[in-house]
Amino acid sequence: MNKIRILLVDDDNEDRAFFKEALLEIAPTVYLSTVNDGKDATEFLEKCAEVDLPCVIVIDYLMPIMNGPELLDWLCSRPEFNGIDKIVWSTAYDQKYIDGCLGKGAIEYFKKANNYDGIKEIVQKVLAYCNYHPGFDSIPQA
Repeated sequence: MNKIRILLVDDDNEDRAFFKEALLEIAPTVYLSTVNDGKDATEFLEKCAEVDLPCVIVIDYLMPIMNGPELLDWLCSRPEFNGIDKIVWSTAYDQKYIDGCLGKGAIEYFKKANNYDGIKEIVQKVLAYCNYHPGFDSIPQA
């Protein structure tokens, strides 16, 4: 049985911590990997075995080295990642950013919540893309 895996790409330590905390509360058996920027994400994914690929990648829009749109371009250029859902979340919430990311293959664009309950709502929506169901056989958080 495939394990549910999520990759979070975000340069903000606090945002990564809140996402992880919410995920642990909602779905403690889902495996979360985190990286700091798009370049780290490309390296992670290139080394990832096919069975270990995430079901969804959550990407921050504004990051150093390789930002969200640049990562989306890279992912779209690699057919082996076509089956992975891509979601952007950001404090940058402008219609041109949203349209640009959706045009580059993102399926959702969430404005980062400024409270824990809002982050939990986003995490629940992300989990829905992985067809998460409580009790699903998955490996624990590392």
